[in-house]
Amino acid sequence: MKAWPAVLLLATLAAGCSPSRLSNPPSPTEKPVSYGGLTVEVPSIWPVYQRSKEFCGISGPGVLVGPPPPSSIHVFCPLIIRRGVVLTFGGPDRIVPAGPERKETIHGVEVKVSKASFEDGTLNGVPQWTSEEVARFPGHNVWLRAYAPGRESAGVLSVVDKVVDTVRLG
Repeated sequence: MKAWPAVLLLATLAAGCSPSRLSNPPSPTEKPVSYGGLTVEVPSIWPVYQRSKEFCGISGPGVLVGPPPPSSIHVFCPLIIRRGVVLTFGGPDRIVPAGPERKETIHGVEVKVSKASFEDGTLNGVPQWTSEEVARFPGHNVWLRAYAPGRESAGVLSVVDKVVDTVRLG
């Protein structure tokens, strides 16, 4: 019975399919998050919050989902120091690209992705960097935005790239 996975892999490759392009269910380390007709897979340990209720944001890691808080609500928010990736799966409010966009199609969904890193103040005299990734979905009134502590060149957005690569209808 140990040969079964190898036989399945060989049959897949013989059929001309790449195992990474197959539509597999999420692994136990991922969970689906849906909004506005699209679904992405996020790390299963990330908590998911309603964006309309988290007026001040979260420190991360985690996901904010849904429309923005009502504009009639005015709250004084303390400074939040990011401890991990904060992914917002939002809309219908507008989103501005983080930088130059590249277009791609993932599982039949058109995506425009942009990235940037910026200095976000200092802590004890040391510059603090934040990286941002924005994925816009033309034809859908939703978007993904992620902030991560650190420089993009250091790979802090790699987990976000994996999330964007899972986008699908549904």
